[in-house]
Amino acid sequence: MDFTDINSVQDLLNSNNEEETITSEEMLVESLTDSIYKEDPVIAQGVVIHLLETLSIFHQNAMTDYLEKGETAKAMCWTADNIRIVTAMDLIKEIQL
Repeated sequence: MDFTDINSVQDLLNSNNEEETITSEEMLVESLTDSIYKEDPVIAQGVVIHLLETLSIFHQNAMTDYLEKGETAKAMCWTADNIRIVTAMDLIKEIQL
């Protein structure tokens, strides 16, 4: 919360209401993941790794497509993001549960 814009109690209340607003995307994510929280943490770790693997494949396909089109700059952006995804996946795999 950024308190520099809070000048009254009403500003604070409005700010709190804005932060509590949940988007439909967030609601969907919560509904899809609620059942995972009831499982062993190893299951949640596996789900996260699977999601990251799928996202990495998506990025690899985009890199290939852009390279085939000769759009090297766009391919490099997808490559940089994929490196971050793989790094995140490697870090999560190192977590001992």
